[in-house]
Amino acid sequence: MPIHITDWQNHLLLQPFAGGLLTRLILRPLMGREWYDHKFIPVISPLTLVALLFTIIVMFSLQGNNIVNLSSRTSLAASPGKSSIISSENRLAKQGLTFSS
Repeated sequence: MPIHITDWQNHLLLQPFAGGLLTRLILRPLMGREWYDHKFIPVISPLTLVALLFTIIVMFSLQGNNIVNLSSRTSLAASPGKSSIISSENRLAKQGLTFSS
């Protein structure tokens, strides 16, 4: 089952990225590094945290059905370290070897 991402979901992810890139590329040279780092960033940082939380909530709520239906894939993505250990154990077991930690 493929995961479909709509155009507005792409915009939800791309707009904050583009905004951050543009503010850094335009405001920092225009206003100066001192102003950008010590005036602008402290003001905008709480807003970016709220925007990131909103984006995560919206994306997970829209893909909730896929997360539940593809729980094995979701668990592998959520724990990459464990999945690599399990796949190593499986490869070694096929060769008649054991994995000890």
